[in-house]
Amino acid sequence: MLKVLDVIADAHVLAGVDRFVDDKFPCPPNLSALINEATDPGANVESKTNEDRWMRAKDFNFKDGQKFVEVFDSGGAESRDIVQGSLEDCYLLSALASIAGNKQYIDRIFISASEKDELKRNQYEQLGLFALQFFVDGMWRGVIVDDQFPTHDSNWIFAHGANPTELWVPLIEKAWAKYNMGYQNIILGLVHESLKDLTGGVSDEFAIKDFNPEAMWVKLLTYFNQGYLMGCGNPKANRGGDVISPVGIVQGHAYSILAIQAVAGQRLLKLRNPWGKVEWNGPWSDESPELTDKMCDLLGYKPGDDGEFWMCFQDFCFHFQKLYLCRLFQNVVNVPDNSVELPHNDGTWYKFKFKSEWKGESAGGAPAAAFLNKGSKPENNPQFIIQRSGQLKVYMLATITQKTQGNPADYVLLALALCQKQGMRVRTLNADQILAGNLSFKATREITLEFTLDPQVPYTLFPCSLQPGTSAQFEVTIMCQKFLNITLCDQNTPFS
Repeated sequence: MLKVLDVIADAHVLAGVDRFVDDKFPCPPNLSALINEATDPGANVESKTNEDRWMRAKDFNFKDGQKFVEVFDSGGAESRDIVQGSLEDCYLLSALASIAGNKQYIDRIFISASEKDELKRNQYEQLGLFALQFFVDGMWRGVIVDDQFPTHDSNWIFAHGANPTELWVPLIEKAWAKYNMGYQNIILGLVHESLKDLTGGVSDEFAIKDFNPEAMWVKLLTYFNQGYLMGCGNPKANRGGDVISPVGIVQGHAYSILAIQAVAGQRLLKLRNPWGKVEWNGPWSDESPELTDKMCDLLGYKPGDDGEFWMCFQDFCFHFQKLYLCRLFQNVVNVPDNSVELPHNDGTWYKFKFKSEWKGESAGGAPAAAFLNKGSKPENNPQFIIQRSGQLKVYMLATITQKTQGNPADYVLLALALCQKQGMRVRTLNADQILAGNLSFKATREITLEFTLDPQVPYTLFPCSLQPGTSAQFEVTIMCQKFLNITLCDQNTPFS
């Protein structure tokens, strides 16, 4: 991608053109029509008039008269930089706030900023030429954008930095909009899916009510200590739209989880509203008597009107319905097909990846007894036999991801289950044969299950769509800290 930037930059120099214009993602002249497709109470736009227009970042009318803009200011990327605009993409900005404090993830997104030659980096920025990348469908995909943004009265309309001259937030939002073929196509989404798109991790979601409080707290603290990224959400109010509760929680909104701590006998979580304002005002909030100067010192926290706040675990469980998670792994070894056991180092994760599809005969559908599927042949679905050859138990994560091209509304209903079938394919399936996962079918991009495997025991991994004859491409990824023998079943594999 850097070579592409060099070619573009050199061509502009030769042509005597001082600013890059991205003709692959043109700025529509009817900006007001685009803005009217997405409104949000967090918007910083009071009206939509002929003052709405596209502008270069350097031409903005900043309040302090400053004209100098930069991708990152001296503090680098921080969660407090992020301010949501009129676009309803709180899911993306909440995910972005979760990774903002980790330089390696931000650096990986910004390809152009990775150029080691400072003169070239400066040339790219002066041209308004930026390259970013996102992890989609199992690989990093590059996007090139310019620095023209929608404005109202020469100020930001969509996402921007708390320091309005800092560009990393609007650049990521614009690049994501370009990849999805328009700002209007990134309205609404899921935090955990965006965390995966930004990092390449393994995404998951949980209903908080499905766990008893003690188990939920242990999960949260464990995930945070392992460096996993998290967010949370709650349902919309019955009145529709975004409604702010009396205690300052926005209904139907996504929040970042920035920290989890047990301090002075208290179980506390630090959350952030991507609006950059409107905060929880209950116990442990910025103005509460619980949050003393001493507690702020213990938490390493400085109160401010910036969307960040602390709340206790009990209140968190009451006000939020969903936990969004992205697991991240260091020292990953990609295992090639038909590989023999590879050398193992402590801390290494083995990654097994299989591309497959339901099509024709292989689109067998769910077991008929459970779903009354006429004509279903679940034994024809692609399935995997997994076995640990060593003597120790081993923790495993398995994920099914369906391809994301097109509208998420076109997702097929899918499920993933790890079964005890004595090394055979699944034809019929009883509840007591399902060890992890389930057959609760969901129209979602990705489903993850986790399980601790016993040695020398064959397990069947059973991905399936609900209806027979449903065609879809998918990918199965298995992460494990010990080597596994994994076999794709064929027609010679017995079933039961």
